[in-house]
Amino acid sequence: MTALALVLRPAEFAADRVVGIDGHTLARRQIPARGVWQSCRDLLLDVAGDDEITAVGIAAAGRMRMRAGVVAPAEILEWRAGFGIVAAVQRMFPVAAVQLAPPSMCAALAARGIGASASGDVLTGTGLLALLVEDYAIRRSSAREHGLKPSGQRPSGPRYPAACIRPR
Repeated sequence: MTALALVLRPAEFAADRVVGIDGHTLARRQIPARGVWQSCRDLLLDVAGDDEITAVGIAAAGRMRMRAGVVAPAEILEWRAGFGIVAAVQRMFPVAAVQLAPPSMCAALAARGIGASASGDVLTGTGLLALLVEDYAIRRSSAREHGLKPSGQRPSGPRYPAACIRPR
């Protein structure tokens, strides 16, 4: 089970596996003028390697429709009218739980989950977002397997210790 964190910044993409201190795979790629999704997809595939991806957290600055999974950053011309990044990532990793959030929310998750050392670290917070959404998906599927109706409530916290996220 591998989770990924993807941050869309005005001039670059940054992606990383959500792992401990030993597994540093941070990768960055400048946003091209054309073929933006292809560049982002290649970055995610490079970081994922041969592992099965079970969750992806995405932080994106600029305009977005979180429920629809659509981003429309002003800096990326191809995506100004809106790009369904959640659906595109879901097609790449069909079993993955994918969640989109603003960078401020991800930074707050990092500060809350790790502490002051990670305060403002959007990539770490995006990793926590991926773990939360993965945990939520596991709980829902487990409830269905046992014939229970999923409660529909988000879990109060991750099953994973915050130490699995690399502090910066």
